[in-house]
Amino acid sequence: MTTISDDHLDTVATILWNDVYERSFKGKTRGHFVLTRHQLKRIIDTRRLDGRTVSRLQSQALEKGMLIVDLDDIFACLAVGAVDRWRRVPNAVLEACFGEESPDDGEDEDTVGGDDEVDED
Repeated sequence: MTTISDDHLDTVATILWNDVYERSFKGKTRGHFVLTRHQLKRIIDTRRLDGRTVSRLQSQALEKGMLIVDLDDIFACLAVGAVDRWRRVPNAVLEACFGEESPDDGEDEDTVGGDDEVDED
């Protein structure tokens, strides 16, 4: 099996972020998009796409400000900033749905950041 270099994955992530994300297609001038597994294998130039390669590509993309979400047969590609604007779940909602948290569970909702008055994408 041929090892895919970090430099190659960095190049792929750069092209996805700087060129594909900014390109006009399907009625949108720029923005989020989806790649099929077959398309991703083609642009990485590999016959087999393993989890380690996907994870390495995700890390390279994240450094550039882009998230690549593995949804099994497709990969959603979007700006990190888009997720930052999503609404945060208040602890009261989690408690209503899952029950009370124990005193030593997790972070307080205020330490996560963001505010509740946020646009949804």
